[in-house]
Amino acid sequence: MNEKALSYGDLVEQWKVELIVQRARHFGIPEHDWADIQQSIILEILNFKYDPENAQGAEERTALTTVIDNRIINLLKKQSCQSEYYEEYLRQNGHTNPQEEALSYSENNALYCDIQDAIDRLSAKEKAVCAGLMDGLSIRQLARKLRCRQQSVQCMIQNIRGVFKELGVHKWLQ
Repeated sequence: MNEKALSYGDLVEQWKVELIVQRARHFGIPEHDWADIQQSIILEILNFKYDPENAQGAEERTALTTVIDNRIINLLKKQSCQSEYYEEYLRQNGHTNPQEEALSYSENNALYCDIQDAIDRLSAKEKAVCAGLMDGLSIRQLARKLRCRQQSVQCMIQNIRGVFKELGVHKWLQ
């Protein structure tokens, strides 16, 4: 069982719930939003009745994937509209550049995916350095924690910056 898929007991077969998570991942929806996506789609899954005679040769999984994809697309469109309304609200209230105020969901989602891709490319030690830096550790503290030299930590930081720069997310680093 996919640990990110919720369980609905006997109400819904687990593979259907896991399919929602797979499709959410496919659309680049951040992991922290998967539970909300599952909750918003589960009623449609409960109402979905597969009819092989009217499925035009499609398997149940294919038909269900289409239902899930359509729902996710509608949710993303709704989120996009809400972002536009928010940006208009900011403009009307004296904020001259709302894009600098907040990222839209799709921009935030794309950034999250790009950063996740960059992190996935790092070695275990480089990931530990990232985590330590996020926790506010100094290079000296990181070296002590990782049992290596400070120069090694500095080299890992340079490698991390290189990966982020290669993927175009370096401007988000401070």
